[in-house]
Amino acid sequence: MNLATPRLLIRADVGPSIGVGHIMRCMAIAQQWQKVGGEVVFVTGDLPGTLARRLKRNQFLTFQIQNSKADEADARDTLKIIDAERPGWILLDGYRFDNHYQSQFSNQPAFLVVLDDYRHDGHAWADMVINQNAYGHEIGYDSQGIILAGPDYALLRSEFVENNENRRPTPTKARRILVTFGGSDPDNWTLETLEVLEELNLKRLVIDCALGPSFQGYRSLDEFKKRTQMCVRFHQNVDRMSHLMNRADLAVTGGGITCYELARSGVPAIVVPFVDNQIAIARTMDRLGIMTSIEPTNQSSTKSDFTKKLGRQIKQLIANPQQRLSMSIRGQQLIDGLGSQRIVNGIRGLQFPIRRANADDAVTLLNWRNDPEVRAASFDESPISLEMMTSWLDTKLKNPTCQIWLAEDLIGQPVGQIRFDVAEDSQGSNITIVLDHRYRGLGVGRILIASACRKLFSQTEVKQVRALVKPGNTPSERAFKAAGFRAIEPAIVDSKMALQFVLDRDRFHLTSKKKLKSA
Repeated sequence: MNLATPRLLIRADVGPSIGVGHIMRCMAIAQQWQKVGGEVVFVTGDLPGTLARRLKRNQFLTFQIQNSKADEADARDTLKIIDAERPGWILLDGYRFDNHYQSQFSNQPAFLVVLDDYRHDGHAWADMVINQNAYGHEIGYDSQGIILAGPDYALLRSEFVENNENRRPTPTKARRILVTFGGSDPDNWTLETLEVLEELNLKRLVIDCALGPSFQGYRSLDEFKKRTQMCVRFHQNVDRMSHLMNRADLAVTGGGITCYELARSGVPAIVVPFVDNQIAIARTMDRLGIMTSIEPTNQSSTKSDFTKKLGRQIKQLIANPQQRLSMSIRGQQLIDGLGSQRIVNGIRGLQFPIRRANADDAVTLLNWRNDPEVRAASFDESPISLEMMTSWLDTKLKNPTCQIWLAEDLIGQPVGQIRFDVAEDSQGSNITIVLDHRYRGLGVGRILIASACRKLFSQTEVKQVRALVKPGNTPSERAFKAAGFRAIEPAIVDSKMALQFVLDRDRFHLTSKKKLKSA
């Protein structure tokens, strides 16, 4: 497996009734994968032309298979592509990719990663399960794979992560409304919302409607625009959704990934979960005070009640700047935009299983300790003897507050050492990492740091991990920051200044249950 250009194959579900949400959130992982030097292959069913062109612009290799019904024919066609492209990882995103479908990839040397939203199957064959939702870490998964769950793993495309535009100050009255219901909006909730806004008869509103690549209701919207007095602007197949969100004072949206994009952008919103799998997202965002959820109904007798409720809620939020500001702040606190980065670190970490060190590792640890590059980056630069290392290792292995782990590659060759020295109160721990010279400069450091911290948090009650870095050790600074650590005030180590970085447990919602397989 080439560490410099690892290949990820993504099989994402798509279709008129399914929408394009699976593709869009997988794009977030794919963009981050490219940033670490990786290659991405998409395998899908029929794609809308605009979306196919978008994948091509991002330089993702794309295969559209004819049999795309998540059945055995689908799996056979996908396996042919896997045999040709030889990825190191296979990622599945689609509600139809059940255990039987997943089992057909079990004999592949690649790791299997599954994106899940509401525990719709056991994922018995998955090496990793990812649930990006705000309620994800509350789900008790039965899978023996590694679980990455919760809002820390929200899949936002790079435009939201790199969004440096300043949010508009919260106005006394909301004037600019964004209406967006995903890639297809088959029931035309866009028109429904516009009609509710028109009935409110509010002055000076500017309404932006973002329409996805599979939207089919253009004729009805054109007719509405001809007869309405409101200022309505339609935006089709928007490339930079973050621009529209940055201008919005309030949004009305469906309950998919757009909720997390709006939260990241600081836009207060009303959520209309128009399909069942959006209800949990909408209710959670409502419970957290980030958005207001109004669930529609198909019963004609109560539909008018729903539209009246939607109208009242829009009117109330338009006139309530304090509530809108509170929703905006809470949303940005929940979603920090680093979810894709954490997921990519986690997926790549599958290739470096971690084990406890033992007395037989003394020579390996000695070679790393006396490496000139390692000594130059250490606070103690003096070399040591094998006798000193053996004595030190024996003491550390007997110390219950010390954890020394070795990461290995898939053929059992040592990659690096991670050591945790846990405080007496078990609340905090210092981390030290050393990489073998073969793996330096490849982004492996941040992967091992993230994997080891995940393992420590899942096995202990430690609440914070601290890293001390010698000034000038830029690679270590970058590795800890990339693994999610934040810089705090410098510390003093042996009368020398040390840069200090910390990672808090409450920003790391995951558990590890499975011994990883080897290729």
